Amino acid sequence: MLPLCGVVASPAPAAVYSQVAQVSGSGLGDNGAGDGTTRTAQASTADKLFAGSARARSAAGFVSGYVLAFADSRAFPSGGFVSAKASAYLQINDVVISRTDPNLPDTVETTFQISFDENTDLDRLTTINGGLGNSDDFDLDGARDGLLDVTKTVPVDTPLSIFLTAGIGATLQSMPGQIEASFTASLGGSPVFLLPDGYVANSVDGQIEDSWYVGPVGSVVPEPSTLTGLLAVLLPALLCRRGFCRGDLSEFLCS
Repeated sequence: MLPLCGVVASPAPAAVYSQVAQVSGSGLGDNGAGDGTTRTAQASTADKLFAGSARARSAAGFVSGYVLAFADSRAFPSGGFVSAKASAYLQINDVVISRTDPNLPDTVETTFQISFDENTDLDRLTTINGGLGNSDDFDLDGARDGLLDVTKTVPVDTPLSIFLTAGIGATLQSMPGQIEASFTASLGGSPVFLLPDGYVANSVDGQIEDSWYVGPVGSVVPEPSTLTGLLAVLLPALLCRRGFCRGDLSEFLCS
């Protein structure tokens, strides 16, 4: 007699991570958006100077973005603009909530939460969405206090998906100045899932053990993160030879 074959559950889909960094503006050579981690650009024509930088990263337990927009006062009053944008996305599909006691109910109410680090510029966020089971539980208004959360009743012993997209931007339009902003949103800092006694959440892809995120939390904010240090990387030494160095920047750009 042939053995009876049971039904084998399909494995959860693989996790998904993506990021987009974009720099655009007057005379900037890098105007497109792309699926990468870093994009930088600078432009100097006649007496105009613009620079921008954008970085984005997505990993198992966090998303992070950084933007810099700079416009020199010599570009005005003739005008111009510079814009930098960064966004990152994660999707974890193998979250399973299980029971330590088989007599407990096979559904449970849980709160899924994501927190922003203290350096996040919440007012500069341009996009927030995500959630538990779908991607429309979170929005920008919900991020203003630095914590995203949603409470739902879900089945136990069944793979669940969690989603998160975050984006940030910096734009200078017809005005000189500099804007530097960043975000890091992660599963860390507190339990990813708040559950009653007798239930725990785990995920291999999401590095969640006993409802807590146990993986690293990274950031794409460069070191040093000051405008002076970044412009030293962004702007070629050619600008110095054209007489564009002045003040504190000359120490870095004209050495």
